[in-house]
Amino acid sequence: MGSSFPIIAFIAFLFYSPRAIASRFTFPQIDDLRLICGDRSLEEQQRIQGSYATEHPSYDLDIYGRSSVALQFLLGPTARPIIFYFGDQFEIEVVAWRGYAVELYFDPALENQVLKAWNVLARRQISTKLIEISARPHLTLLSVPSLDPLRLQLPIRTLAARLDPLPLSLSSVGAFPSTSPSDAGKGGGGVLFLAPTPSAALLHLHSQVCDALRKEGIEPPEEFRPDSWVPHCSVAQDVPRNRIADAFCILRDLKLPVSGYAMDIGLVEFSPVQEIFSFPLGSNSES
Repeated sequence: MGSSFPIIAFIAFLFYSPRAIASRFTFPQIDDLRLICGDRSLEEQQRIQGSYATEHPSYDLDIYGRSSVALQFLLGPTARPIIFYFGDQFEIEVVAWRGYAVELYFDPALENQVLKAWNVLARRQISTKLIEISARPHLTLLSVPSLDPLRLQLPIRTLAARLDPLPLSLSSVGAFPSTSPSDAGKGGGGVLFLAPTPSAALLHLHSQVCDALRKEGIEPPEEFRPDSWVPHCSVAQDVPRNRIADAFCILRDLKLPVSGYAMDIGLVEFSPVQEIFSFPLGSNSES
């Protein structure tokens, strides 16, 4: 191989503020990257031919001739990039993130309405992502790349005990579109969601969660702060641009609004999604 290899990095931020950053990286030697097989399923590895997860990228990357910068630093500590091979051309894309989220869960009837949308979109081959990662219909109140789950158990349980089940009305369809120029099939597509009517009670609950986490030394990321939070229930991720219109037509058949209650609050690790704990709103249980 030659002494340098151009790379185009498309970084798809899939949660709540999708963005893409295109950068050119020059590697003195391909050996500067330590490539390993990821923890993907065999099906995924077969679908993404010649791709590998990057666990510890080299700290000898020359970015536009500037000083050495670590790829992992640029992507963030929770990024799991995939490297696609096209001859001497490489494309790096983040297809999964590790992190934690505080989530608000629905009553069974409302949850089933959302699951119906997930299943229809999956049957139409528009998006299966949420099903694949074992997600549960929810509103994300806050998401961070790292935290100590045990430290949050008591404050979340205490907060849940003080709250009552919260009326919710999922009343509109929205999207966070992809900004990647080449998103189809690579995890860089858009996110479709059902947006709840932003009642004063919902906004107050979110503010209380942020306050509780601040007391534990966790500062909410900008997109989850009370003055910028966009409450939404995701129904599809990684939707290619050319399928967005189809997805909107399908979601129109839900005959919004669909209403119910927020019944539980919990903490999950992703991705895939693993529930760490959850507590019913209004519960005084110490279990």
